[in-house]
Amino acid sequence: MNAENHSQSRHILKLSMMKNIRFVVTAALVLLTMGGCEDLSVNKNPSTQTDATALPDHEGPGSYTDHPNGDRYPYPEIIFREFIPRDDLYDWKTLAWRITWPEYAADADADKIPTVFSLNGALNSFYYLNNVDPANTYETVFSLYHENKLTRPANLAGELDFIATAPKGSMTEAWFVYDEWNTPLDQIQHTVEQSPGGFQWNYYEDMAGELEYNEGDYFFLMLDQPVGEPTRWGGIRIVSMTPRIIEVYVAVPQ
Repeated sequence: MNAENHSQSRHILKLSMMKNIRFVVTAALVLLTMGGCEDLSVNKNPSTQTDATALPDHEGPGSYTDHPNGDRYPYPEIIFREFIPRDDLYDWKTLAWRITWPEYAADADADKIPTVFSLNGALNSFYYLNNVDPANTYETVFSLYHENKLTRPANLAGELDFIATAPKGSMTEAWFVYDEWNTPLDQIQHTVEQSPGGFQWNYYEDMAGELEYNEGDYFFLMLDQPVGEPTRWGGIRIVSMTPRIIEVYVAVPQ
């Protein structure tokens, strides 16, 4: 589409400027890494921390998503935490979510499994988003569970009814790239906890709006936000496939 090509061209110009200095920044981060921790939602040695917060259910009471035909799907557990370093170069902090999905029956309706994430911490199913105010869909940033893929909403027009009618420039465009550098877990942890400004250097010209994943994969993330709002950077780590556990990290100003 012409709009998407224009957006990609804009990203290429932006990303190519970053590419040449990525190596220097990454090398510096390696020298500063801390010990690894399998669960990054548990802050090991932060400059400033907030307590882990279990987010409330977004689709139904009692930790279930309720549907008119009587289906009750267990809602994923979402743990949220902020990491606020003292010495980040850009005075940024990291918003981190650790999402653990329950095991669903083999015949579960994929449209009713919470998968679409928003930066307010909401995780919603296609069914829910298609039956509430379209503004809820416009606030989403990517799908995490569906078809074992990271997918931006623009690529889900077949599943999300309101995508085609989204006002121009109203939605965040998510871009992903697989971490071919195989960044060590301790270095990911250091960036999340102590140096979120480093997220913005981990980008390439071949970022995509949809990528498949497997257990142990790590992806760099760019969020090109609605008109007038700054671009955000972060990462997504596939901790486990069974049970499905995914961690999302987004750097924002302190």
